[in-house]
Amino acid sequence: MDGAAAISHARGKVGGLLELGIERNSNQLNFGADVMLTTSKFEQLGQSESVLPPKLQGTVFLGIPLAFHDSVGVSVVSQVNHTQPSTTLLSANYTRQFGRYWNVIFSGLTNLGGATTKGAFLTLTRRFGSQDTATINGNSQNGANQLGIQYNHNSASPNGLDYYASALPGKDGNIQGGVNLAYEFGDYSLQVANQNNKTSYTANASGSVAYLGGQWQFSKRITNSFGVVQVPGYEGVGVYVDNQLVAHTNSQGYAFLPDLRAYDDNKVTIDPAAIPMTAKVKQTELHAIPFYHSGLMMTFNIHADKDALFAIDLPSGKPLPAGAKVRVQGQNELFPVAYNGEVYVTGLSDGVNRVTANWDGQQCQFTLEYQQSENPLPNLGRFVCKT
Repeated sequence: MDGAAAISHARGKVGGLLELGIERNSNQLNFGADVMLTTSKFEQLGQSESVLPPKLQGTVFLGIPLAFHDSVGVSVVSQVNHTQPSTTLLSANYTRQFGRYWNVIFSGLTNLGGATTKGAFLTLTRRFGSQDTATINGNSQNGANQLGIQYNHNSASPNGLDYYASALPGKDGNIQGGVNLAYEFGDYSLQVANQNNKTSYTANASGSVAYLGGQWQFSKRITNSFGVVQVPGYEGVGVYVDNQLVAHTNSQGYAFLPDLRAYDDNKVTIDPAAIPMTAKVKQTELHAIPFYHSGLMMTFNIHADKDALFAIDLPSGKPLPAGAKVRVQGQNELFPVAYNGEVYVTGLSDGVNRVTANWDGQQCQFTLEYQQSENPLPNLGRFVCKT
């Protein structure tokens, strides 16, 4: 059950609306009813002053699911208007699914009072995969018949190419088509229509430029809040908002998020599989709660993990004893030496690293050269530790 109430104030007039409804959906039966009342002075946003909402509108519907993915439904809509004649429309429909790809809908309507209105409609739809559909629409209203066809392709992601084409033969028919490219840097569309031997073209492009966190960002049109995400040092990493792919990081590891919900929790995530194995990933999820029409700067705690495996020998040629401790200059962490003088060390710096080893009250030092590589665990060889 639901309800609504509204008050309007326009051109010095005060009006009101009251609506009550009830609905039930199940596998055996669907039904519902809705009643809406308005005063003669009630106005809705965008409504023409000369068009009044109905004084009383009542709707009743009933739907019955059948076997083999079939269903039937019937509804009655009755309107009592403030100044125009009242109307009552009765409509019925039958839906049937054939296999996985075909769907057909038969429907009809008639006016139970007032002006004579009768119509019959047929819609046949064929799906091609999850992104393409072809539809044939046929209708007959008050003796006038019309047939139309349409083909639609919808991209599977927010950033992609959508296109459609339709044809409506006949004296007042038309042919039209269009493409829409949604990209990280904007939205671009082109529509072409031909009617009565006249062709029209419409082209649109929209986008935004923002500056945040020392970065200029080019994106889709900003209508709400926004953010900049950094995945330090990694290009081409997909960034998701509420599990929807929104952007990829640029050459500096930045990605722009143009449509965050203000005052709400926006879950921002990355796919750790897109980060090289040489990185230390401490964070794959952030939560952005921006102010209205404002931006947020967010950084994932990810950095290159400069690790290496090497072995240490004493000047005598014997390996450093197992259990000795190794420390890299500039770090506090101690790394234990294993059998045959081998040790695994993290946090190395590019270039020269000074290493100190301690065991049984003794100490030695040596230097090693480290360069970042694609190898997730490079073996640097053996080094001589001098006392």
